Amino acid sequence: MTQDKAPQHIKLDESNHVEKPLLDQLAGLVWEILDLDNKQHPGDTYRENFTEMVMLPVLREQFKSINHWMADKQMVGTA
Repeated sequence: MTQDKAPQHIKLDESNHVEKPLLDQLAGLVWEILDLDNKQHPGDTYRENFTEMVMLPVLREQFKSINHWMADKQMVGTA
């Protein structure tokens, strides 16, 4: 077993050094940020399960806002 010999003060974690700065930058661009403190359920993130990569209700709403002429049956993710 190999141990990580890097001093604790220089170790980086993805959450604080990648995800949080990106979310802060997006919030500065007036994006809505869902901060669920690792207690999320799929419905809290507009998804049916966590394998879904796209928030379909949000995508449909945004498509409709810029393509107001589209019928509901033309929307992405509709049967």
